[in-house]
Amino acid sequence: MRVAKISPRGSIGDKESLPTLADFGWFDEGSGQPILFLHSSGASRRQWARLREPWRDRYRALGLDLWGYGDTPLPNQPADFHLGREVALARSLLSRIDEPFHIVGHSYGGAVGLRLALDFPDQVLSVSVHEPVLFHLLRQEQCLEEWAEISRISGEVLRLINQQDLSGGARVFVDYWNGDGAWRSLTTDQQERTANAARKAPLDFAALFGESDPLTRFGDLAGKVLLTVGERTRRPTSKVAALLGSVFGSGSLQILPGVGHMAPITAPQLLRPLIEGRIQQS
Repeated sequence: MRVAKISPRGSIGDKESLPTLADFGWFDEGSGQPILFLHSSGASRRQWARLREPWRDRYRALGLDLWGYGDTPLPNQPADFHLGREVALARSLLSRIDEPFHIVGHSYGGAVGLRLALDFPDQVLSVSVHEPVLFHLLRQEQCLEEWAEISRISGEVLRLINQQDLSGGARVFVDYWNGDGAWRSLTTDQQERTANAARKAPLDFAALFGESDPLTRFGDLAGKVLLTVGERTRRPTSKVAALLGSVFGSGSLQILPGVGHMAPITAPQLLRPLIEGRIQQS
């Protein structure tokens, strides 16, 4: 096995033990420049199948199930869970390569990807993220209406989950991001899988709300980032994208017409050429 030459700059250091590959779900397929794929909350590494299908013979694709999703168990020691624990999973998978890589992330995975890029800037060639949910920026930047909205939604999801109503929590979550009635449109099997995945939601929200990097620090990634946001997305994610776009530099923020938060799954054909263009510029 080749070992990546990663020298941490952030809060996850060499002294922290990393999970072994047997501890979580992952894939490593194809050849060429490596791309690390990081999925959204409630999903798994399988969410990228449609988007990356045309690239199978052109790039080396690496992806993983973040904590509590797919084939990765819920984390032990949940009381102190933070995004650095997700970064540690990614670092374990990246031990399979010994060269710089690209990052593609969505929502929660986009937040993880940006944290990874800040911690290891010399190893990251580019970052393409759709609506990274770095909600702590809303609080820091005094975006009070948007902060109140996401706080209300997260509070309702967490209230239902804490009452052991996983289906109710998952329904609120799915309908918020996909539109009213989206939960009812799922098959019984899809509802059961989504409700089971909702067990991780409290940790995701805690990790996101607990981040502390100021907006100015993300300016360190200027020139590396493609940031996309759906025209039909929710106000909190739209505002986070606007804040990040202001420090990533001119042209980094792209608005996708006619789609919302779930565009990587519902409209991968819109994202694919933008991501490939960002990769080719690196």
